[in-house]
Amino acid sequence: MVYFDFGMDVVDRMINELIKAEKYIRIAIFQLHNQQVFEVLNLKLKSGVEVEIFTLPYDSINKDVQKEL
Repeated sequence: MVYFDFGMDVVDRMINELIKAEKYIRIAIFQLHNQQVFEVLNLKLKSGVEVEIFTLPYDSINKDVQKEL
C-alpha cells in the first residue's frame, strides 16, 4: 500500500505508482478528476488489472468525467 502526502508532485507520483500496478489498484481519494489519471486507469483496466475507486458520491464527480464511467 502506498500513501501520498499532499505536495506539488503528488499527481506525478501517483501516476507512476499506477503504471507499476500488476494485479489491482485500490484508490481512496476525496475527488478524482485528473484526465491523465483516468487514462492510466483505463489502460490498466484493459490490461486486466482490477481497479476500485472510493470517492465522493457519483453525482459529485465532474459531469464530463461522469460520461466516461
